[in-house]
Amino acid sequence: MGRFVRLLLTYIFLIVSNAAFCEKITVNNIYYEITSSSTVSVSNRGEEEDDWMYYQASELYTGSLIIPKSISYNETTYTVTAIANDAFIGSKLLTSIFIPSTVQTIGNGAFTGCSGLETISVSEANKVFESSNGILYKKNPSSIFFVPKNIANDITIKEDITVIPSSAFQNCKRVTTITIPDNVTTIEDGAFADCTNLEEIFFGKSVKTIGVNAFKACNSLYIVTIPSSVTSIASSAFSNCQNLQYVLLKEGLQSIGSYAFYNCQNIIGIELPSTLKSIGDNAFKECINLSIIRNNSNLQLEKGSESNGCVALYAEEIQTGQTTQPIISDFLLEIDKYNCGSVQARFDINNNIEYDSLRWNFGDGKIGPNAPRTSYVYDKPGTFSPSLTVWKDGISCVVTKENAVVVREAPNANFYFENTEVIVPRQIDFILEEKSESAISYSWSIENAYSPIVESSEKEFSFYIEERGAYLITLTVESENGCSSTHYEEIYAQEPGEFEYITSSCAGHPDTEQTTVNYRFEGDNLILYGQIITNCGAFYTAKIIDEGDIIRIQTFESAIAFADCECIYNFEIPISNFNRDSCIIVFLGRTLHINRNQTSITTTENTSVKIWQSSITQELFIEAEDYSVNKYEYELYTPQGQIIERQHIFSQTTQINLPNTNGIYFVTVYKNGKKITATTVVKK
Repeated sequence: MGRFVRLLLTYIFLIVSNAAFCEKITVNNIYYEITSSSTVSVSNRGEEEDDWMYYQASELYTGSLIIPKSISYNETTYTVTAIANDAFIGSKLLTSIFIPSTVQTIGNGAFTGCSGLETISVSEANKVFESSNGILYKKNPSSIFFVPKNIANDITIKEDITVIPSSAFQNCKRVTTITIPDNVTTIEDGAFADCTNLEEIFFGKSVKTIGVNAFKACNSLYIVTIPSSVTSIASSAFSNCQNLQYVLLKEGLQSIGSYAFYNCQNIIGIELPSTLKSIGDNAFKECINLSIIRNNSNLQLEKGSESNGCVALYAEEIQTGQTTQPIISDFLLEIDKYNCGSVQARFDINNNIEYDSLRWNFGDGKIGPNAPRTSYVYDKPGTFSPSLTVWKDGISCVVTKENAVVVREAPNANFYFENTEVIVPRQIDFILEEKSESAISYSWSIENAYSPIVESSEKEFSFYIEERGAYLITLTVESENGCSSTHYEEIYAQEPGEFEYITSSCAGHPDTEQTTVNYRFEGDNLILYGQIITNCGAFYTAKIIDEGDIIRIQTFESAIAFADCECIYNFEIPISNFNRDSCIIVFLGRTLHINRNQTSITTTENTSVKIWQSSITQELFIEAEDYSVNKYEYELYTPQGQIIERQHIFSQTTQINLPNTNGIYFVTVYKNGKKITATTVVKK
């Protein structure tokens, strides 16, 4: 009996524990499921039994989502270790996702229905996942995990990928070019199907198999060059590519599957390689303009015949054997003599030929235009073999210049210095971003309007600045291969308590002249920030004058405005080592009361409303005592003038929900339709 009771109690405990671990919570607009006493997984917005198709818009994720490494809930800290099954399902307005280093697993269907997703990025410290060009990859071994369907433009797949999985890029309708690296051996079924804006495919040197429907209905494809490594093209691989005109099948191809090029109506000619052994049924059916065939294979072709995949069904001319007169025998290549770091190359057809189309291949994975002459900059070290392919009546000819372009690696001269605020006197240590192994000499120089030139040939270099002013630092690095590079940096040194603080812009800002001042604490530093709306072109320098209980910020050296326009100036003034609990700051005619234990109060021209932000929680509030008498509205917008939120104020104290992304925002308050105040908000 006692054993039964113990088992019953254990069973009840496990049920209660598992129920607690399955609890769903919400923190900063992200849903989580508690998976243990210290971990959570990102979850979907609805209950498990709900059908995502019936979620309300407010239950789905939107915009850019940054997943944190950890969250706090009910005084407990949880590490975010997973993204659950169907976590973001149906979130059509979700555009980007950041995955932290702590996420180790991603469940099935996590991104299903996220048709607006453009990019996924991953912390570099993540040991399981990584991202490149917005694509989510899995490490060890490297493989494609997920491709956002709204990914766009030119896509280069990671070099260590060996297989492009089935349907990986299917329906990625904004992709225009795909570069497949040399390590890829297999393109699986439907990998790029229905990529309707895909114009070019740059195959690597190792692709052997192109799967079923791999490029089906890629209607924007114009030219396809199948590399010699490919031995088989599966059924329907390029079917319904209705804009496809030129297909180059190289020696090495052995089989073409059924319906492989079905309904490619704009192909006008094709050359069959000598290695080709079979063509599947209807491989070229409905290729109604395929009128010229050059047959180098042992296949027996007859005009009008439906055998051998209908390749000769619409033929007007069938040529056999290798041609004795190539379309083109050579092209002109001129390159700059200086070949360190980059090379400018110029290409030109040096004989008068007739052609329907041509395409330059620069030998580094990039393809040139359909033009008799072009130029190209090789900006990576290596040896390259550019080639030219010319089509005439659908038949092609290729000329290659082996190892014709050599680019030597230039040494890296980039450097930086850690002292972002240079207050004289101070020693500045210059740090190389990357030490070039081939570098054999370093040449430093420092020039100042009031000082002589300082030079050094040491690899590690420091300089002691004693006087204020502008300094130009130059580093030239030479390497053993005869290449060199130069990098410049500027330093503006200032006297203690003096700093520049205003940057300006003259577009898309309110036209009311006013000043706002806020403050926040960053450790022992007090940061004043805000905005001035006035005539543009002004430039200010500020100096801190400490008078005990009062600190005055004195401005001077104001330049003359160069234009008569309305402009907003954002400022940020640091006061280092602020060790007081309270103080009064006098700045630009404003009196600001600083209290370390209270929130910062915005000082504005208007006294009927107050806008204030908590220096601890970063929450933003608007107070309007006469809200019941007057009509108040507020707008929250970005520095670019994009409206984030526009709301009526219905209570004395209104909280404004700031975006998840840290940065600078602006708030404008209207009273009875008239703008009365505006302020700057910094979310950190």
